[in-house]
Amino acid sequence: MYNSTTKITVFLCLFICSFHSLNGQIETIADKVLSVDLNQSLSEKDIAEVEEFWKLIRFLRTEERKENGMQGSGMFGFYGTQTDFTDIFTVNGGTNFSKEYYPVDLDFSVYFETIFRSNQFQENVSNIDISFDYSHPNIGDGLVLESFVFLNRSNNAFLGIDQRYEIGGGFIFNKWIDSYSEPGLAAFEELDRSPIYKTDEEGNLIKCYQDACARINNPKKLTKDEVELIEESMGRYRKVLKKRHSKLRLSLITGLYYELDKSTMSDSIVIDGVKTLVTESFDATHEMKMEFRPGIHFRPTHMFSVKLSPFIKTAMPWNWTDIVRSPTGQEDERVDYIINLVARMQANFSQNMALSLRYGFNYENSPQRRFLGLPGAPLLLGQQRHHSFIMSFNFGF
Repeated sequence: MYNSTTKITVFLCLFICSFHSLNGQIETIADKVLSVDLNQSLSEKDIAEVEEFWKLIRFLRTEERKENGMQGSGMFGFYGTQTDFTDIFTVNGGTNFSKEYYPVDLDFSVYFETIFRSNQFQENVSNIDISFDYSHPNIGDGLVLESFVFLNRSNNAFLGIDQRYEIGGGFIFNKWIDSYSEPGLAAFEELDRSPIYKTDEEGNLIKCYQDACARINNPKKLTKDEVELIEESMGRYRKVLKKRHSKLRLSLITGLYYELDKSTMSDSIVIDGVKTLVTESFDATHEMKMEFRPGIHFRPTHMFSVKLSPFIKTAMPWNWTDIVRSPTGQEDERVDYIINLVARMQANFSQNMALSLRYGFNYENSPQRRFLGLPGAPLLLGQQRHHSFIMSFNFGF
C-alpha cells in the first residue's frame, strides 16, 4: 500500500509541474505579443489590428491564469444537546482543493465528523480523497470520456469501519447539456465576437471573422506553432465554459479498485435471556472490487445546484458471494455488495459563500460477521445501514 501511495504522489507532483509548463507557453506568447511598440511606423489600420489582437491575448491569459490557480472551499457545521448528566456536541467540517486545467483535473478533499462527549473527543466519520481525472480531447466533444485514478482513506464508527483504504481507477462517461446559465451565455457571446487567427503557407498572420479572412501585420513574427497554440487555447476555453456553466450533466462512472479494510463490530446478543453487547475485532481484509455510479448534476442557475449520486460497489464475479462458517458447520452466505446514495443541494449567497444540505445513505449487504462460540452459535452481524443528514456553511477561497 505504501509503494502504491508513493507512486501516485510522485505522479501527481509531475502532473502539477506540467500545469506550469503549459501555462508558461501562453505567458511567453503574451509577453511577446504585448511588447509591440505602437510608436513604430505602423498605419492606423495596423495599430487597430494589433490592439484587437492584444485584447484577445489579454483575455485568454486572464482566463488561463484564473483557471490555473488553485481553488479551495471549506465547510463547517455543528449541533449539540445537553442534559443533567452529559453534554454531547457534534462537529463536522471539511475542505477541498482543486486544480483544473483542461484536459486534466486534480482534486484533494478532507471531511470529518467528531463527537465531543463529556470532555472527550470521538471521531465518528472521516474521509480523505485524492483523485486525478483526464478528459480525452480527441473523443467526441472532448468532454464525453474521462479516465481517472484515485486514492481514498476513510473510517465510519457507525458501520464499524476502523480504517478503509481504496486505490483504483476507471472511466467516466459524460453528457453535458447545451443549455447554460447567464454567466455562461455571456462568456460564449464574448468568445464568439473574437476573430480567429491563423497563418498561411508563407507564415503570414491571417485574421478570420464571420467567414471573411484577410492578412494582417505580424510585427513580432509569431510562428505557426505559436498561432496554433492561441487557436487551441480558444478551443480549450470553450470546453471549460461548457463544464463550468452547463445546466445539466449526466454521468456514469465505472471502475476497479483494491480495498483494504479493518473493522470492529458490535451487536446485542441474547445470552441466558439477557441482551448483552458483544464487540469483536476482525483481521484486515484485502480484495479487488468494482463500482458503477450514475450521477446527475443540475444547475438551473449559477447560484443553485443539486447533485444526486447513487452507486453500487460489488465484489468481482469470481468472488461474488461471501461465506462465513462456524466450527460446527453452520454457514451464512451473502452477496457481497454495497449500495450508497449521496444527495447534495447548495444555495450560494455570493460567489464564495453558500449553504449546503447533504443526505447520505449507505447499505452494506455483507458486513464483517462471525459465529460466536456460545450455545446456539449466534451470529454477530455488523451494522448494515447508515443514514446521515448534514447542514453546513460553505466558503470559498
